[in-house]
Amino acid sequence: MHFSDPEQSCEPVYTNEGEEIKCFQSPFLAEYIVAAYKYAVAIASLIAVIMIIVAGFQWTIAGGNTDMITSAKKKIGGAITGLVIALGSYALLYTINPELTNYRSLKIQYIRTRYLSEFVDAENETELAEGGILAIDFRAPAKPNITGGGMKKVPSDLTEDLEKVADKLSPDYGFLITSSFRTPEEQIAIIKDHCNNLPGSRTCDHKPDKTTACPMFGNPPDPKNCPHTTGHALDIWATKKIGAGWEQCIKMRASECQSNKEACLNDPCQKALIDAMRAQGFCRLDAEPWHFEKPIMSKGACH
Repeated sequence: MHFSDPEQSCEPVYTNEGEEIKCFQSPFLAEYIVAAYKYAVAIASLIAVIMIIVAGFQWTIAGGNTDMITSAKKKIGGAITGLVIALGSYALLYTINPELTNYRSLKIQYIRTRYLSEFVDAENETELAEGGILAIDFRAPAKPNITGGGMKKVPSDLTEDLEKVADKLSPDYGFLITSSFRTPEEQIAIIKDHCNNLPGSRTCDHKPDKTTACPMFGNPPDPKNCPHTTGHALDIWATKKIGAGWEQCIKMRASECQSNKEACLNDPCQKALIDAMRAQGFCRLDAEPWHFEKPIMSKGACH
């Protein structure tokens, strides 16, 4: 008789409609009870047979000794009764339903985390900010001195403000939007790339060659705790006109802003952008010359 050790598993089960769902199964208790029950039946049967053999031998050598014969009869009767109970209970359960002899653990359906962004029509520019805080309608600012891939995810309630900032700058200055609204999945990927601490932690503890990232703390990580995943933050870099194109004034690389933040803050081009953004009601994150918020999300750290 052999019983394998119970193991946790995640196995597919099917609904009445045939839809496959995933269930987490932790069968330790149930499978150990089954093993103990079947071992007990087998051991009880073995002991009963041995008792019958021993009592029979005692009867054989008893001769005419009435006491020994009576004792042997009692032992045989008790052994047979125990054998009938052990095998009879198993046989009865098996006859009614074989599954009654195999105790099953409860299957717990595994619920996959799903974000509201999964339910948004991919062809529609309107999305919902995860966490249920804010509905975001994206509209890219339309000014010749505004560039960058982050333009397509600018919340419409900030678009006019950014266009006014662009108008405030001198003709040779503009700005590059590298990031605006992010989905929780995008922010988690950034946290994993930039931080030593795992997503959900209250702090980032950024890696030596990386900048910090808002931790989106909580279990699971809560999107409302990060300015970018609520649609209230943008990463914007000042640019200056060079010929027919635009050149970024400062860069995040270790040899520049990461090693000398003050130099980046005092760069005439970036400083002009910061002043114009503040005049339009934005705050700048103290640790990052390129990170702006409206309204303030990073309380005490954005001015």
